Amino acid sequence: MTAFFLCLLSFMLSLVRPAAAKKGGSKKQTVGYSYYMAAIFGLCLRASNLLKVVYGERVAWEGSLSGMGGSVSFTPANEAPTTYGHITATVAGRYAYSLDASNPAVAALLPADTLTDAWTYTATHSSGQTLPGTLTITIAKRAKEVWNPDLHQGDGGYQTVFEAVAEPSGGALPRPAFADTPEGVSEGGFHIDAKELFGGDANGGSGGLKGDFYFSTGHDGQLPNGIMQKYLGADCPAHRGIVTLSMDRSYVASFSAQFRPLRYLVQNLGGYGWYDEKATIAGTQINPAHEIRDALTNPDLSGQYAAADLDDASFRAAADALYAETFGLSPKWDDTGKAQDYIQSLLTHIDGVLVRDRTSGLLRLKLLRGGYDASALPVVGPSDFSGIKTLGTVALSSLVNKVTIKYARLTDIGEETATATQENQANIQLQGGVVNSVTLEFPHLTNAVPDLPGRILARELRARCYPLRSFTLEGKTTLASHQEGDLFVLHFPERGLERMVCRVLEADYGTLDDRLVTLTCTEDIYGVEQISLVTPPDTEWTPATGRPPFPVPS
Repeated sequence: MTAFFLCLLSFMLSLVRPAAAKKGGSKKQTVGYSYYMAAIFGLCLRASNLLKVVYGERVAWEGSLSGMGGSVSFTPANEAPTTYGHITATVAGRYAYSLDASNPAVAALLPADTLTDAWTYTATHSSGQTLPGTLTITIAKRAKEVWNPDLHQGDGGYQTVFEAVAEPSGGALPRPAFADTPEGVSEGGFHIDAKELFGGDANGGSGGLKGDFYFSTGHDGQLPNGIMQKYLGADCPAHRGIVTLSMDRSYVASFSAQFRPLRYLVQNLGGYGWYDEKATIAGTQINPAHEIRDALTNPDLSGQYAAADLDDASFRAAADALYAETFGLSPKWDDTGKAQDYIQSLLTHIDGVLVRDRTSGLLRLKLLRGGYDASALPVVGPSDFSGIKTLGTVALSSLVNKVTIKYARLTDIGEETATATQENQANIQLQGGVVNSVTLEFPHLTNAVPDLPGRILARELRARCYPLRSFTLEGKTTLASHQEGDLFVLHFPERGLERMVCRVLEADYGTLDDRLVTLTCTEDIYGVEQISLVTPPDTEWTPATGRPPFPVPS
């Protein structure tokens, strides 16, 4: 996924370039400026890898940086006695130090003296790395103004006392420098050396990008960013839950303060905690079944369901099928939109439906696919319904015979909109050369799986250029077993249909009073080749012969 991201906080510092000597004189003259920036950028909610940094439409850095995205834990994580007090710490790295004022050494402390307390801990990264750390506490007697009611109010009512205090007394533990992770920074660091990207500070140049950068995944155990702590102090937030990229006094421009747009290619692979072996497809794409399940259950995506509300077997079956089809997507969700719209968009991409099972009450994920054995499907005949309505066919003149799809083509600097078009020439000829076209958008589709746009395009054209029949069935108990997305074979010789594979689009099971079941169905595009048409049977009606007699006047 690539996108422009919001700059949460930034500082701009400018430095004068070294002066250049003016021809014919000894005095130096300032000919330009170099500009540096310290900043932190909020990228998105979730990402596990940073793949590319693009500055002003040019690639400044490319690689694969996970940013040490797992959590860090600290031990011991309970009350630990020290020489002059005790530490209360959490596995997330927050601590509080309590000074024992009754300790003889603390009680005897003079204002000019200090004591040093220390606590040794172990930091463990989820990658398996372990490093020791030591927290040092300084204890001193500090002057303190306290209210004394016995003092004369004209003197202010305060008196100066000396009290033993511990500094610091709490906060975040300094994280040891894990591999590829700078001290004090909660994630992976890397260096960008692209100063000459736009000519640098040479005559006629306009800068580039150079400096130390740090990538943070926003995990639950993330510590405050070391760069921001330099400017904000102990009150710096950890930005947990937000993927960030930060830089410290990095070179960004020369001569003019032109800060060019920064774009980042980030990747989120796995991390679903459910069926991870089928979570990614073609190395870089997400299995849509995983993303739909995540959107239904993850509060960060406005998920309102628990895992127990979902039919796990149906989601796994869908994940298996999509994995076998190499049907991988690059989902992108703007949290200003509705979660149900996002889920429906994913379902449209994969040609699937979500159905609540009437027996179990669980949500099921179904893929609308062919490849089935029509002879194994349940048969519905006249004895199963009391009425059939609107059995008809889409008019030939209204059929779509040209489909264009829009999707994202990956480039060196991000994504660009791409299109693909396909026509059904036979249908165009049947319509006397008239072209009926439609354009469809698939925002989560990329060319990472090269043939996938073509497969989706062929699917959409096929579904629109064939005159499928649609109808409504009404009945009672015998129809109640059919749910949305289900297939059945319609056996209706009276209408000339011996074997027509149909799919349920909507199901209405009536009320407690009438219990009338209404199924809205359509001929299934994948079963068109299997339909059998028969000649309707003769009726017992015999046409009259001869002329009818004239009425006899009374």
